[in-house]
Amino acid sequence: MNNIGLVLEIHSLRCSDNNFFLAGNANINGKIAPFEVPLDKQTYLELSEKITFSNGSLFRLSLQSLWDPYRKQHLAKIIKLAGEQRETIYFVCTKAFAEKLQQLQSREFMQQLDLQRKAETAPAASLAVSRQKKQKLIDIRHWQKVKRAACFVFLLLIFIRLGSAYKNNHGFEYAAVQNMPIVYEEKQAPEDIQVSEEIQLNDEAVMQQNQFSVPVEKMSQTNVADGCVALTFDDGPTLHTESIVDVLLEKQVAATFFLVGKNIKAYPEKVAYLVAAGMPIGNHSWSHRDLTQLSLSNLVAEIEQTNELLINLTQTTSALFRSPYGTKNQILLQELEKRQMKLVLWNRDPQDWNRKSPKDILTYFEQTEPSGGIYVLHETKATLEALPQIIDFLKEKGLKIVTLH
Repeated sequence: MNNIGLVLEIHSLRCSDNNFFLAGNANINGKIAPFEVPLDKQTYLELSEKITFSNGSLFRLSLQSLWDPYRKQHLAKIIKLAGEQRETIYFVCTKAFAEKLQQLQSREFMQQLDLQRKAETAPAASLAVSRQKKQKLIDIRHWQKVKRAACFVFLLLIFIRLGSAYKNNHGFEYAAVQNMPIVYEEKQAPEDIQVSEEIQLNDEAVMQQNQFSVPVEKMSQTNVADGCVALTFDDGPTLHTESIVDVLLEKQVAATFFLVGKNIKAYPEKVAYLVAAGMPIGNHSWSHRDLTQLSLSNLVAEIEQTNELLINLTQTTSALFRSPYGTKNQILLQELEKRQMKLVLWNRDPQDWNRKSPKDILTYFEQTEPSGGIYVLHETKATLEALPQIIDFLKEKGLKIVTLH
């Protein structure tokens, strides 16, 4: 019963007498069976906005359900296939729909499905029945098949573990140099570290201090309210991630971390440390290239690959995105909007990546009006050493240090 491969190809969405259904073909290890899944109205409407059956595009229902703690909603996803291009599209589903998926995971039900498949391939009994009775029998078996297929779909949706290892299946190629993590110190990050299948988080380490969090309410944001400041760290995780988190915890504040995909792949354990400490995480692309200079397919890959890796490591999604170098164009904004993500830039830049001493970084804070600022920082040794004094300075100004969500 293990290692069952399932592909759910969506053929139609329909509404009948205020009842809603998703229908298509289920392919399990090469065996095809039609299925029809009942939907609630909200999930049906969400899917109707995402799926357009045109231009030869195919849509597959992914075997995952996720909880978004920032927007407090359940998410599922579909895969759009157009030629060699592959696009992941998220949609909102209801709690009831997500709970159904969790209920249908018993071994007994799987065994029943297995017996049914075998029964359907067995030779038909050579019974002499009238044409009317034979047609009735066919109709009954067809209806039973549809009902079992619907249950079959729900059951197998939950058999892909949310914490499974990330696999790059988007069909986009990157040069070997793009797989090396970004570092700011002379010590190179290891290249042979693989993403583990499961990371255990230490729940006891979760931050228990006064932490303020403000929502990103616009499609693109560069500031916070007066009287507040937000510390954000780009380009991690790095060798200094855990030490930076420790300083934040000691000072009873938090920061928002925008992570680069290839660095996440190199340091998955540091992502776990961020999550366990309660630090919000955002997407900072896969390879830190200027996204406005890329083709659409490569731009999408930069977003999607990092999203997938974060989901598999943290089992949650993030609504936050920061583009490398702060560049943006309409194409990027449209792709972010499709994924219900928001662009977070900044309005305070100490250029810590280019400053040699902690004092130089601190001086920038002291000489710049901090209120309303979103500071862009990097995980350098100098920034780490300056961080305690930076936090003390902001607190002395009576400012709230907030995170973004």
